[in-house]
Amino acid sequence: FDTVSREVAARELEALKNLAELARARLEARCEARNERRAAHAALPAGARDAAPAGQQKNTLTQEFARLEQLLEDEIAFRKAAEAKVRYEKDFSDAAMETLAADFFMFEANGRVVRWNEQFAAHTGYTTAGLEQMRALDIIDEPDRALMADAIRRLFANNEEFLLEAGMRHKGGEIFPYSFFARAVDIDGQRYGIGIGRDISDQKRAEREMSRSKERLDLALLGSGLAI
Repeated sequence: FDTVSREVAARELEALKNLAELARARLEARCEARNERRAAHAALPAGARDAAPAGQQKNTLTQEFARLEQLLEDEIAFRKAAEAKVRYEKDFSDAAMETLAADFFMFEANGRVVRWNEQFAAHTGYTTAGLEQMRALDIIDEPDRALMADAIRRLFANNEEFLLEAGMRHKGGEIFPYSFFARAVDIDGQRYGIGIGRDISDQKRAEREMSRSKERLDLALLGSGLAI
C-alpha cells in the first residue's frame, strides 16, 4: 500500500476494478455454496445429518480454492502481459524523447509535470524526484508566471497551442531566457500539454550585441558629418 497519496492512472483503476470483480464473484460463490450445503444438510433425515461424511465439506472447499487459484493465476498472467507492454511503450517513448535536439516536457491541467527528457531536467537543475513534485509554474520566473498561466489555461480550455518566451528559474536560483512551445494532446480520455523548449541565452546575447553594434554605428555616422 502507498504511504502517501498519488495520482492513479486509468490502467491502475481498471486493474482495481478487475480485482474487485474477482472478490465479488468469490464472495457470491462462497455464499451460494454455503447455502447449498445448508439446504442439502437440512434435507437429510435427522439421524443422517450427523453421519454425513466429513470429507464432503473438505472436497467442496478444495474445489473452491482451486477455482480461486486459477482466477488469480489468470489475473496475474494478464497483469504481467499488460505491464510488459507498458514497459515496452515507455522504453520506446523514452528513447524517442532522448533523441530530440530540444528539451521535451509533458504536463497535466493542474500543472504537474509528468514526463520529460534529460535535457529538460538538466536545464531545471532538478532530479527525477524533484521534478515529480513540481508544477509547471514553479520553474517560471515570477514576472512571467501570469502570462504562462494564461497560456496554459487557454491550451486546456480552448485547445490553443502557444509559443512564448519566459524566464526559466534554475534550482540554483539562476534565471535565463527560455522559449516554450506547447500544444494539447488527448490520451486515454485525459488532456495533457506536450511541448518542446530551448535555452535562448546565446540568442539573446547575440541580439544585444547586434543592438549595441547598431547604436555605435549610428553614433559614428551621426558624428562624422558625412552625407551617406
